[in-house]
Amino acid sequence: MFEQFNIPALERAVKDGKTIRFSHDPMLDAYKDSYLRKEWNYLKSEHNYKRLKQEGDVWIAVKKSDQLVDEIANEFETYFGDKIDTISIYNVTDTPYPMFNFRFELYNSFIIEFSYNRGAIGCGINFGNYGVDVKNSIGWYDLKNIGQFCKELDEDIRLRIPDKFLQRKGWLE
Repeated sequence: MFEQFNIPALERAVKDGKTIRFSHDPMLDAYKDSYLRKEWNYLKSEHNYKRLKQEGDVWIAVKKSDQLVDEIANEFETYFGDKIDTISIYNVTDTPYPMFNFRFELYNSFIIEFSYNRGAIGCGINFGNYGVDVKNSIGWYDLKNIGQFCKELDEDIRLRIPDKFLQRKGWLE
C-alpha cells in the first residue's frame, strides 16, 4: 500500500477523462484509514464522483450508473442525507434477469448491504463473514415504496446506536 496518493496524477486523470480504478472497494472497513479511502474521498469532494461500481476484479469510480440502480440509490441518498456514505455497486447484471447489490455505510456505524433480484428487494447489516437481515413491511416487489423502506431501515438501525452518539452528530430527532 502506498504511503500517500499523487494528487497531480489524479487531477490529470480526471481532467483527461480517464477511468479511475481501484484494486479494492475503498469503503470496506479494512481500508478505513488507507490512502485508497483518502483517494476516494478526494474524488467525491473535489470532482463530484458519486459511486463505486465493481467491474470484474476492479472498482470503478463513477458519477452515475445504471438507471434503476441510480433511482434506488438516489432515494437512499435523499432520505438519509449526511447519514449515508458512498454507495458501492456490485453484481450488476440484466442476464438472465435484472439484479444488483450495493453497500453503504450508515450513521458512521454499520455497513448495509442492499439487494435487488428480479424485483425482490431486501437488505441487511454486514458484520464481515456474517449478516443480519433487516425486516420491513414493504412487499418484496414494491419499488414504489422505497421511501417507506428507508424509513423502516432508519428506525431499525437507530435502535442499535446510542442516543448520545446520534445527538453529538446532530442526528437525534
